[in-house]
Amino acid sequence: MFIGLISPFLFIAHACTLEILRGVSPESIVRYQPDENGNWHCLNDPSIVIPFDRVNDNYCDCPDGSDEPGTSACSNGLFFCENVGFESHFIPSFKVDDGVCDYDVCCDGSDEAPGVCENRCVSMKAEYEKQVHEHNKKITQGVAIKQKMAEKSKSIRSDLEKAILKYNQYIASTEENIAALELVRGKMDENEEMINDNFKVIETDFEMLTKSLLGSFNQLSGYISKLELLESILKTMTEEYNHNFNDPAVKQAAQEYLNFAASFDETSDDSSDDNGTKQRIAVEKVVDAFQELLKSINEDIAKVKSEIVSLKLEQNKKEDNNTSDSSSSSIFFETWEIIVIGLKRLVDSFLGVESRIVTYEESIEPYKDIPKSEISNKEAEKQIASLSTSLEGLKSEVSKSESELKKNYGPGDILRSMPECIISKIGSYKYKLCPTSVLEQINNDGRGTKIGVFEDLIFSEETNNYQFIFKRGERCWNGPVREAVVDVVCGTKQEVLIVTEPEKCIYHLKMVSPLGCFESDLL
Repeated sequence: MFIGLISPFLFIAHACTLEILRGVSPESIVRYQPDENGNWHCLNDPSIVIPFDRVNDNYCDCPDGSDEPGTSACSNGLFFCENVGFESHFIPSFKVDDGVCDYDVCCDGSDEAPGVCENRCVSMKAEYEKQVHEHNKKITQGVAIKQKMAEKSKSIRSDLEKAILKYNQYIASTEENIAALELVRGKMDENEEMINDNFKVIETDFEMLTKSLLGSFNQLSGYISKLELLESILKTMTEEYNHNFNDPAVKQAAQEYLNFAASFDETSDDSSDDNGTKQRIAVEKVVDAFQELLKSINEDIAKVKSEIVSLKLEQNKKEDNNTSDSSSSSIFFETWEIIVIGLKRLVDSFLGVESRIVTYEESIEPYKDIPKSEISNKEAEKQIASLSTSLEGLKSEVSKSESELKKNYGPGDILRSMPECIISKIGSYKYKLCPTSVLEQINNDGRGTKIGVFEDLIFSEETNNYQFIFKRGERCWNGPVREAVVDVVCGTKQEVLIVTEPEKCIYHLKMVSPLGCFESDLL
């Protein structure tokens, strides 16, 4: 019977205790227990002791507000909303029993008197789970897109590096080809110079030979003239000298002349005058014949030179028409050798020198190792010019690619795969955000104001996200140079959401992009 009376009493006491401890979380309820004297002290100040029945009496006794967890008596206190079936929260004590249902924090309506606010925890939990699903879906999709962006950025960088390597290989190959063509051109110049030198030697030799022989003939003609003069003098002396003078020397000279004239007459039936004239005519004929021969030789040399020029012109014409024969160059060398041999034989024949017979194979021996595909000087110059132009283009591409590699595209080169520019309309302005170049504000007239130039992409530990830094924009009227910070939040699209100006000409933008999606943000 006694035990039966005690049990209802304990139940009533327990119920009263629960009523007094309204607004206290299960974790903190152990701190709200009276001592053996029925007293309780403030949680953050043990020196303040009050009777336990003054807890939640709607009067603030503790400076920290801990004695009124379930009323609005202490403005600095906290009220615990259990929100059974959903997430528990704390609400500031001044919002308790104010007649407003704070469902965003207390979905069970426990912050107000019973019957004032219905319990919406079940429906709010369903809505929250839907939002969580959408949030996680956005994060998952954004992370996947960002991963593809990272892979694409890596691929772009790899392609640039491969392109630079290939360009450098092309440059080395082109430089080798140019060097080889320079050698060919130099060799062709040497061959042409050799031909000209050989012609000069031949022409010089003929000129010297002509001068020498003409000099000899002129000297012979002079001797003949002197001999004729001497003969005339002796004849006159023989016919007109006075025989009464007894001068043995004169008589001997006259007699010797008569003997000479008599012996000369025996070899010819003509008179002495006619004979002398015929001798002179004979000599002159020899001289004339030799001069004609030299003239003929010079004409032959000129003809050969003309034919060589014609060969070269014909070869160049064929090359210009892309119909040149690969053996034309070697034919040119072979032709020249045959010409040289022919000229040598001509000179040797005239001078009466017996030449050794030179075979055709021997005549081309010096050039038998020349490739049949050897090109002309003109074609070599043409190819050198073309390759030099290509070489400059290749070097320019290498320079551009190397500059592109050095450009700041943020951590991991992630910005390489970002859109070139993003344009979004916020209020009466359009904002053109080019991630790696410039940020502009465009008015309705289409005039753009440069807010800043891209300086860096940094990762903010505070917000666990990326920030674009734009600086060195246009100076504000009577103000500072414009600059901006762009915070990136997760999204599957790329667009600017918010633009604020917390300080004059200092802009703060928020944009959505897969760049702002992280797996750590999954709920």
